[in-house]
Amino acid sequence: MEELERREITREQVITERFEQLFAQLGVSRSPAEANELYKRFLGIGHFFMPGAQELLEELYSGYELYLVSNGTATVQDSRIESAGIARYFKEIFISQRLGYDKPQVEFFNYCFERMPGFTKDTTIIIGDSLTSDILGGNNAGIHTCWFNPKGKPPRADIPAEYEVRELRRIPALLETI
Repeated sequence: MEELERREITREQVITERFEQLFAQLGVSRSPAEANELYKRFLGIGHFFMPGAQELLEELYSGYELYLVSNGTATVQDSRIESAGIARYFKEIFISQRLGYDKPQVEFFNYCFERMPGFTKDTTIIIGDSLTSDILGGNNAGIHTCWFNPKGKPPRADIPAEYEVRELRRIPALLETI
């Protein structure tokens, strides 16, 4: 996925090549395109919340303008968002496949910023679990960054996060300081 984020390969190549490689390893002769359609259909079924996620959305919704940004496939993300019932918390939902840009591209963020009324960089933060798409993207865009790192992975010196939290319940207190 990092190759996609660096624009070294296309989304279509990621989709096709992962199944071509799997089928080659297994010695199976199947259509990567058909496998991808099945994969997307099953991937989009249902959702799961991390502990405290729904409570966090409820708490932040009343005091902040929330936007969702995702590199996920549009049909999968749409299905998950609907299943989880979380669309109501967000002013707008930005999915890279629809925008034509992926995180961490600055164009992705600029597209989003242009659609956020009253947007200012100094009052905007991206909170995400991916250093290579969320945090690098936030750094590229010049906004505050918070790495959600529940597993305590080691940081990367080349992609510094301004803030780091390991538990969702820490986010409201962090936001009050910004």
